[in-house]
Amino acid sequence: MKNHVVLPILLMVFAFVTIAKAQNATGEKPKWSHYFESDFYFEDDFYVLPMYRADHNHLHLEARYNYEDFQTFSAWGGYNLFGGDKLEYFITPMTGVAFGNTSGFLFGAEMTFTLGNFEFYNESEYLAGFDTKQGNFFYAWTDFTWSPTDWLSFGYSSQITKPILLDYEFSNGFVLGGTYKNFGLSGYFYDIWADEPFVMVALSFSFPE
Repeated sequence: MKNHVVLPILLMVFAFVTIAKAQNATGEKPKWSHYFESDFYFEDDFYVLPMYRADHNHLHLEARYNYEDFQTFSAWGGYNLFGGDKLEYFITPMTGVAFGNTSGFLFGAEMTFTLGNFEFYNESEYLAGFDTKQGNFFYAWTDFTWSPTDWLSFGYSSQITKPILLDYEFSNGFVLGGTYKNFGLSGYFYDIWADEPFVMVALSFSFPE
């Protein structure tokens, strides 16, 4: 098995065990909310993309691997803005740094808007390379979903990438997801009407405050 598959799996297991032990040791309600997700991309070159998020009131911390590029790690810090009544919002402007195959400063945001059973989610970022602008790019991932029940959701998903020197790369499709207690599983089916469709499966678990 290739290194870019083995390392993310080890990181996922390590994070799960560490968080679980910390909770069991204290037996108290956690002061932080923790979220871990691992995305499995089934393309020509199968790879895994793990992400970890920690939130404490307005403070947001995040780490990603294989997100900006293969064998590239990124660390983020942000500020949570949340509220609303009928229309609930959770917006997190962030900044960070990436290093590995691709290195640079990161500027981005994550946002979720919820109205009844409908939810709009977007995460966007811009990478500015340390040494050259040739690797700079903008990326955005958007989900618009409807939840007929508390545990089931489905809807539309899209991804767009704009390298500074190249044309836009755009993929879209459908997402179907379900949750059980603190675990989530979603399937993304992109470009099913195109010549090269692909599937992404997201497995997540969380330890809310």
